[in-house]
Amino acid sequence: MHRGHAAGARNVPLNSLQGAKELPSNKQLPVVLMCGTGARAARAAGELRKLGHERAIALAGGLKAWREANLPLEKSAAA
Repeated sequence: MHRGHAAGARNVPLNSLQGAKELPSNKQLPVVLMCGTGARAARAAGELRKLGHERAIALAGGLKAWREANLPLEKSAAA
């Protein structure tokens, strides 16, 4: 299986959302979250909204849908 992430994405583990430096300090900016299928991203979006990121949304279908749409991927450093 091809490992990777959406081009330009930043990896922020679900358990590290609070205070993550990778998140925009301007909480009014949209934040799109993505995981393999969308389930963890939906949980993360809910957590971010609780932290004040009102425009946090999960990408429907996750990375699987991203790949199927032939959108740009970058290889993960560990791949």
